[in-house]
Amino acid sequence: MSRDDARGGRALRKWSWLVLLVLAAAAYGGALWNGFLWDDDALIVRNPDMELRGTGLLSFFGKDFFQTGSASASYRAGGYYRPLVLLSFVADRRLWGFSPAGFHLTNLVVHFVNGLLVLVIARRLIGEERAALAAAAFFLIHPVQASAAAYISGRTDLLAALGCLGAVALLVLHYPSAAARGNGTGLRRQAAASAGAAVLAAAALASKEMAVCLPVIFIVYVTVFPGGRKGWGQRVLVWLGPQVAVLAGYFAVRASVLEFMGRDMFRYSEGAGLRVLATARAVVTYLRLLVVPVGLKVERFVPVAGTPWKVSYLAAAAAIVCLVVLAVVAARWSRTAAFGGLWFFAALLPVANVVP
Repeated sequence: MSRDDARGGRALRKWSWLVLLVLAAAAYGGALWNGFLWDDDALIVRNPDMELRGTGLLSFFGKDFFQTGSASASYRAGGYYRPLVLLSFVADRRLWGFSPAGFHLTNLVVHFVNGLLVLVIARRLIGEERAALAAAAFFLIHPVQASAAAYISGRTDLLAALGCLGAVALLVLHYPSAAARGNGTGLRRQAAASAGAAVLAAAALASKEMAVCLPVIFIVYVTVFPGGRKGWGQRVLVWLGPQVAVLAGYFAVRASVLEFMGRDMFRYSEGAGLRVLATARAVVTYLRLLVVPVGLKVERFVPVAGTPWKVSYLAAAAAIVCLVVLAVVAARWSRTAAFGGLWFFAALLPVANVVP
């Protein structure tokens, strides 16, 4: 790299945040003029719990997400434990009253911060500022983000992503690995960073159930980037132990508050094989939308095939198997690419419909 290239890289690094801010504002700033929509009405506008103060706010930690105030009358079937999102709505209520612009602004700020976290992670793994900035920009302005960034109740995804990305950022910054462009930090500092990652994981879990995939992402990272054999087991315990403990605590609280183990909503009439085929078809659809974001929907449903021999579903399953194998094999040439591909599939495990 020439001296001019190095100087240009430093200048870009200095102003990357501003580039992302401009892109985010251009892509989703128009949402500030949107109103309340769909779930916003029950969760915010007609929800008397938005007026709770002090210790009354703790009640959110003992309720279903859709059984607060007037929302309970509209949504009998819940199964969602997202107290942090409700607390954020109350904070917006204090700041902005019932002006939807203020709620939308909070969403956009969180989305922008998530973009910065992607930039931090990409810098560490890729080591080239332009590529890292391109990755963060792709994340920020991709049209599939509209259902979260431009929809107030989509904050569940934004806050869960904030916790997960923050935890992964701490992992890649402090866990020693050759691909992380550094030697990591000492074990004590790693333990402190791991504790911070556990707190962020708890916040993500209190925002949306999808965050249960975070320990799997940690396992993928320490496997793809082992960082040497010496002390590997100790490092893995330092990083994975707190994540597993937080996840176990989350399931215990969730079971106590929601009694979800006995809910009919978690029982399926279809067999596991048919559900997996439907999930494969859905994942192929997600991949297509990443490349060609046409026909976007806030809620998308993929029907379960009545037979396991439907060609389109079998082809989708075969394609997914090939892509997973490719991601594993890619570790020989690019551990960063392998980690990114496996992260994508790990993040979909909570909705893979494998476990009823």
